[in-house]
Amino acid sequence: IRMYSVIATLASFLLFSRSCTLLGYSAGGCAATILQADAVLFPMLFLADALVAGTVVQSENTLPADSWFAPNMIMLYRVVAVSGVGRGLAAPVARMIVDKGGRGA
Repeated sequence: IRMYSVIATLASFLLFSRSCTLLGYSAGGCAATILQADAVLFPMLFLADALVAGTVVQSENTLPADSWFAPNMIMLYRVVAVSGVGRGLAAPVARMIVDKGGRGA
């Protein structure tokens, strides 16, 4: 999990416009840095998320079935947080940030 997080953190530096100039790409080649970052970020983040979700719902990490923190309830909270809040708000907020500050914001 740590390795995936470190790799994703390092790959996220490719999203900034300064990485384009540091790697020596021309103005048109800057799209390559975004694609490279995406090619690394998405698999690493999804694998880390799946490993964390699996670890959380293991039976020794949760409370009994009649608790608010039973495995089924934890998965419900995760789905609500990820699908409802994260995926619903992330795209508009990211577009607003890039619109206001540009790619390096």
